Amino acid sequence: MLGDTYKGSKNNLDKFVYDKSLNLPDLFFDPAYKYAFAFATIERLVPPFLKKVYQEQVEQRGVLRPPRTLGFLPNNFMDNLVNYVRNEIDAGRYLFLDDNTLMEVRQQARFIGERLTRGEDRVLPVRQIGETIRATRRGGNVPLRTFQVDRVGDSRTFSVREEDILRDNVDLIYSLDLPVGILSAPFLAIKAMKAIENLEGSEEPFFRGWPMGRAKIAPRINKYNIRDTNDTLFTIRGTKDIDDVVQDLVEGATELSKTIGVRNQLLEKKIDLYEDFIMKNKGSGKVILAGHSLGALESSHLVERLTQNNVEVEAVSFGQPVFAPHSKVNVAYSFDKDPLYRPNGRDNHKVIQKTSKIGKGFLDFTNAYHGIENYF
Repeated sequence: MLGDTYKGSKNNLDKFVYDKSLNLPDLFFDPAYKYAFAFATIERLVPPFLKKVYQEQVEQRGVLRPPRTLGFLPNNFMDNLVNYVRNEIDAGRYLFLDDNTLMEVRQQARFIGERLTRGEDRVLPVRQIGETIRATRRGGNVPLRTFQVDRVGDSRTFSVREEDILRDNVDLIYSLDLPVGILSAPFLAIKAMKAIENLEGSEEPFFRGWPMGRAKIAPRINKYNIRDTNDTLFTIRGTKDIDDVVQDLVEGATELSKTIGVRNQLLEKKIDLYEDFIMKNKGSGKVILAGHSLGALESSHLVERLTQNNVEVEAVSFGQPVFAPHSKVNVAYSFDKDPLYRPNGRDNHKVIQKTSKIGKGFLDFTNAYHGIENYF
C-alpha cells in the first residue's frame, strides 16, 4: 500500500479499503521554473550595472588603492560578503606612469637578482636608463626595459620584460566580484517561503504545470479503512522526485537544528496538515501509521503529536533515513546497505541483512536498498 501511495493508486488490498488521500502541491519546483526567466534576467542585467556604479580606480594620485569589501549599506552589512577584484590588468604586471612612477599592480614577478618591491613599497619613483633584448633558452628574444630607482639612498637597477608593462590609457579599476545567483537566490527563497506559508492540502490531486505537462503529483498520504475494525491505516510516502529531494534536505535539517533552536517552517506546516487530515478522518479505534523514507521521518513527528492528543497510535517505518526513529515508533526497518541508514542504537530500529539486490547509488530510490519495493 505504500507502493500504491507512491503511484497514486486507489487499489484495495485484502481487508484494507482505500478511502481518500491527502495531496500537496510542489513547493520548490513551481517557483523555480515559474520565475526562471526573471531570475535569468536579473543575473544578466543587474551585475554589470552594479559593477559600473560601485567600481573604484586602482590608481589615484599615484597611490595604489587596496581593494576592499562592499560596504555601501548601513553598518557595512555587505562587508566580507562581496569583494572587489581588479579588472582588466591580467595583461601586465606594472604600470609606468607619465611622472616616471612605476606602479606594481601584480606581485608575481621576480627580477634579476631581487624582487622590485617589498612590503608596502609598491610604487617607486624611477628613471628608465636603457632598453635591450635578451635571448631565451628556446631561441626567442625578449625585449627588456631597464630602470633605476630615483630616490636618495636607493640606487637599485632592474630589468622588466616589455610585455609585463601595461600600456598607457589602460583603465585600471576594482570591480565587484558578484557570484552567480547572489541576486536571484533571495527572490527564489522569498517565493518558496510564501509557498510554504500558503501551503494547503486537498483530497483532489494536484498536477504539475509547464514544463512537466499534466503529470499528476502522487498523494502524500493514503487513508485506508480496515474491515471489521474501527482502526484506520494512513500510509505516508517518501521521496519520489526532485521536489521531494529538496524537501528531504530542508526537513532533515530540522533534526540538526534542534540543538540551536532553529525553527523549520516547512516541516511544521506539513505536520500540521498531516495531523489535521488524520484527526478528521480517523476511525474510533487505533491509528496505524506506515511511513517510508521521508514519510518515516514525518511519522516520528506525527507519533509525538497524536499521542499528546491521547490518540492510540501504532507506527511502522521503512527505510528510516539518517536520524533515529521516535521512541514511540513501534518498529523502524532499514537495510544495512541502505545509503541513508545510520546506526543509532535504538531498540526499535531493526536492521535487515539483505543481499538479494545491489544498491545502485545514493539517489536510486527505486531499485537500491532504500527502495520500498525491497520490503515486500
